[in-house]
Amino acid sequence: MEGDYKVGLEVWGTDGFHANYSTVITVHPKPQARFEISPEKPDLMDEEVLFLNYSTGSEKYNWSFGDGSVSSLFEPRHKYSKFGNYNVRLIATSQFGCSDTLNYINAFTDRSTLLCFQMLLFLILMDQQAATIHQKVMKRHLFSILILRCFRIPVKNFHKGRTAHF
Repeated sequence: MEGDYKVGLEVWGTDGFHANYSTVITVHPKPQARFEISPEKPDLMDEEVLFLNYSTGSEKYNWSFGDGSVSSLFEPRHKYSKFGNYNVRLIATSQFGCSDTLNYINAFTDRSTLLCFQMLLFLILMDQQAATIHQKVMKRHLFSILILRCFRIPVKNFHKGRTAHF
């Protein structure tokens, strides 16, 4: 607990020697490392991530973004080069050298991946049951779009002549 405390040492010798010493020590407050990620569920390949710092009692910040990148800014921004689960860490340090660490494990867990695979499986099963050629073409078109959306594959947009990321 923070505050000023009087501590003492008293020594007794076998020959009757007696000595004592006391002093006041100060225990400084421990900082609190706190942060949020914005946006909460970013599109890692297309979006810069902002780390909102809500730490208290600190003046130095050491960030690790889980991909080998680091920062000492108060509220850094970071862009990831590939999809994945990343462990983000903030170490907040006070002017007295006291520190606190907050680890955000699997900060960008993509819960949509399971849904993508379920939808792909559904479209495959529907394609097998399609009665007409038109139904098969439409279902294969939906299947292609879904693959592009789930796996972020760049495709050529022939109508506008530029590459698009779905």
